Amino acid sequence: MMKGKRRVLITWFAAVCIVLTSIVANAGSYTAGSVYVEGKGGVYGSTNPNIDIAYSYGAELGYFLADDFAVGVELMGYYFEQQKRIPTVFGTDVRFSPVSALGPALTGRWYFAHSDAGAVYIGAGLGGLFGDGKVPYNGYYTSLTEHAELGFSVNMTEGLDLKGAGRYMHVGEFDGTGADLFGGNLGLNYSF
Repeated sequence: MMKGKRRVLITWFAAVCIVLTSIVANAGSYTAGSVYVEGKGGVYGSTNPNIDIAYSYGAELGYFLADDFAVGVELMGYYFEQQKRIPTVFGTDVRFSPVSALGPALTGRWYFAHSDAGAVYIGAGLGGLFGDGKVPYNGYYTSLTEHAELGFSVNMTEGLDLKGAGRYMHVGEFDGTGADLFGGNLGLNYSF
């Protein structure tokens, strides 16, 4: 568990360093040609009874292809608290089986409503999940992921935004070996 906490701290420290060092760059907005860097973390619940909760942490680098439309590449770390249910002659034995995983993804976002105070966006993307164990425990070590999100961005200073999103993410197959995750993430975004 300590190893996972260390990863979270290192990831957040790196994200903060990226944001602080990029403040000297020219600030941008949601216009074509703008680039952004975002550090974020999140929490998810699952419809799969074998996954109790999932945590995410990581960063995203993105580019606005057109006004109000961005494409981002995210690299997220995940920590799944899950349990293995094993039938025995005396009932069911429950064993905890946490898994750490790496999840790269490509995401497209459309900022459909914005003002000087912030913006609202929708997004969707595809990625992968590569774990040190099976997710869920009866699933696979590597899985395809799909996600969709509805989020907001609040302008804090020129170019620096606080972002939050509700996110649905599917991991693996569309049967008992996959999982639907519902949750959200919060992050700091700097565009230039």
